[in-house]
Amino acid sequence: MVHQDQGKLVQVVAANVGLVAPPSGYMLSEENRPTTVAQQAKLVIPIVDVSRLAMPDDVEEAAKLRSALQSWGLFVVTGHGMSKEFLNEILEATRKFFHLPLEEKQKCGNVIDGVNFQNEGYRIDRIDSDEQILDWCDRLWLQLQPEDERRLQFWPHNLRDLLHEYTLESGRVTMNVLKAMAKLLNREEGFFINMVGERFKSYSRFTYYPPCPRPDLVNGLKPHTDNSVITLILMDKDVGGLHVLKDGHWLMSPCSVMTCWSS
Repeated sequence: MVHQDQGKLVQVVAANVGLVAPPSGYMLSEENRPTTVAQQAKLVIPIVDVSRLAMPDDVEEAAKLRSALQSWGLFVVTGHGMSKEFLNEILEATRKFFHLPLEEKQKCGNVIDGVNFQNEGYRIDRIDSDEQILDWCDRLWLQLQPEDERRLQFWPHNLRDLLHEYTLESGRVTMNVLKAMAKLLNREEGFFINMVGERFKSYSRFTYYPPCPRPDLVNGLKPHTDNSVITLILMDKDVGGLHVLKDGHWLMSPCSVMTCWSS
């Protein structure tokens, strides 16, 4: 059985006309609330041109990647080969999905027959207990690879072609980064690729953060460490809020088009 609040969508909660503060289930204790970071201006997230990583003589860009992974574990991606128009089309398609009528979105819902929760699909993340502080977001979570394992019944129709193309393009970026990482360790360039195998699994998560009357009291998405080998983040240029933990401080990431995490 799923938790009684598993079907409670944040977008619906936020639409309450009289809402002046988040319901108690979303509110963080005082010591866990987000704080302003004074050190923001002193630190700059590294930038790596992934198109240059494949060039055997480009030691400068390889050095940038090494430094980024050793100091941050992430970097802003340039040279990924995807047009701004294409990436904007993906973002716009996801916005349209989240603003569809509820009954349309529920066709992609991740609670089956009201009793079985699964990760894949639309709604909110899993709720395990009454004490769990809920995130101020709804999401659409889909498996992309292997292609023959896709469950297209959870894929919105307006996203299918775009997401298929994005899977191919982002996969190419991922492979280039993995090859470059292997070379930095004086391994054959296929070292990490062989470890994940030909049928590696990849997933996509689209997260929607409805306006909150007191954003200082909630987490859009709770602090976490990704368990994937690499995470590519396609960011909305008009929406900030992504924070990264660096040297014990939470720092706000710039609204760059794409950021890459390496676990």
